[in-house]
Amino acid sequence: MNLSKGDFNKKDMNFFSEFSSSGIRNARILTASLIIFIIFAIFGFGFFLVIKVQTAGVQRQIDTITQELKDEDNLSAIVDFETLSVEVNQLRDYVYVLTDLSYRLNSLPFAESKVLDTLTEEIPYELSLTSVSYKDGVVVFSGTSDNYQAPLDYAALLQSKNLFTYVHVNSIPYTSPDATLTEEEALVVNRYQFQLTGMLESTYSVKFTRLLNTDPKISLSVPIIRDYKAGESYGETNISTYTQDGVTYSLEKISINGEFISESAFNEMISSDSVTGIASTNVEIELLYKAPEVVTEQEGK
Repeated sequence: MNLSKGDFNKKDMNFFSEFSSSGIRNARILTASLIIFIIFAIFGFGFFLVIKVQTAGVQRQIDTITQELKDEDNLSAIVDFETLSVEVNQLRDYVYVLTDLSYRLNSLPFAESKVLDTLTEEIPYELSLTSVSYKDGVVVFSGTSDNYQAPLDYAALLQSKNLFTYVHVNSIPYTSPDATLTEEEALVVNRYQFQLTGMLESTYSVKFTRLLNTDPKISLSVPIIRDYKAGESYGETNISTYTQDGVTYSLEKISINGEFISESAFNEMISSDSVTGIASTNVEIELLYKAPEVVTEQEGK
């Protein structure tokens, strides 16, 4: 193909035209990028300045607080605060303990002051009180007397005051003087020692439980609970043995309010085949039985 000089000139013009258009387009893109960069730079610098100002403000506050903490008055106040905090916690614990004790104290039964007034206002001259105790609606008062009748008259007097539902004479033993005592000592010792029980409640409960005397104890029957009037006699018979499911158990021990009775008292109850008493307080009686001895076949032969 033969190209003329005019064709070459035309191609050169087209090349320069395309080159110029491309350069203008690239210049526009570069300018736009530069503008965007400048805008981001301005925003970044502004954000940096804001953070810098805020940081400086916080640091100034920290410096101010640090300086205040170094002040002797503030240091003393901090020590006082810590001390008071400890004392407040101790007082809070103390209040809790007092509140708990107050609750327990209010839940306990107490005899009214008129009980003591009644006991002491008309004491016969033949006797004197030595001790008074109160527990579970029962007032136990002890003393000494010149004669046997005076404690009985005193019990009748208290009963007539309608303060107690019942007044029980526990005992009026006589103390014989020792031959070695002087006359003055004998006047003090040679007296009747009495103990009376005044019941403030109208009824008391008595609980009988039959148990197998093992460790731990095994119940042989359902507990029997009965209510008795104050001063009323209570009892349970047929206690020597107990039969259950064809097995007969023998009574081994008796516990009254958690304490085992003496051997002589136990033998008396076995002889009478009963346990008895006077309802003067709530009573819990445990009849403890032992299982029959197992006889082997060889021993049986």
